[in-house]
Formats: sequence, C-alpha cells, structure tokens
Amino acid sequence: YQRRVRGGVKAFSNYLGQDRALWSLWDATELAKQYNSPEGKPVNLMVCQGDKDKFLAQELLTQNFVDAARANPGISLEYRVREGYDHFYPYIATFLEEHFDFLAKFLC
Repeated sequence: YQRRVRGGVKAFSNYLGQDRALWSLWDATELAKQYNSPEGKPVNLMVCQGDKDKFLAQELLTQNFVDAARANPGISLEYRVREGYDHFYPYIATFLEEHFDFLAKFLC
C-alpha cells in the first residue's frame, strides 16, 4: 500500500530502484500480511498516530497497516491515535516516554 502512494513511490524508487516487485519486500503493510512468527509467539508492535496528521489519509495509510497487523495472529499490535496531534516533533516529544516504557517491557 505504501508503495502505491505518491510519497511511497518516490521513496521506494529512490532507495530500491524501479523494480516494483522488490518494493513489496520493504512495504510495512505487505510485511504485516506475510509475517510468520518463527517461535509461534507474536511480535509486539506499537504504532502511534496523530489524528491531525495531514499525511494520514493520502500518504501514510496507517489504517491499512493496522488492519493487516490485526488480521495476523503473529502480530500483537497496540495502536494509539492521539487527538489534536500532527506528524511533527511536538507529537514525538510528548509521547516518547511511552514508547520507551513499551519497549522496556520486552527488553528487560
């Protein structure tokens, strides 16, 4: 999905070249659809998104990833939408500690 939107096409072609078949190997939504947990236990992911992100509907297509991840039993997804936040630094800075806490649960 990401490889089909304007920003995704630009990024994938710049990084991976023009072979679109190769792009699906790096597309987060496609990877979520195909992921198989090697040990039978799900990988834990957290995705956070501001609801005022101007790239959300046209470019990021986060919901496509969320749907693919939730449909895959090999992925345990925690998805958080933050009211009033966009795509920029204040959003990241505000919730960074929550990300560290989430990661610490699996590293310690």
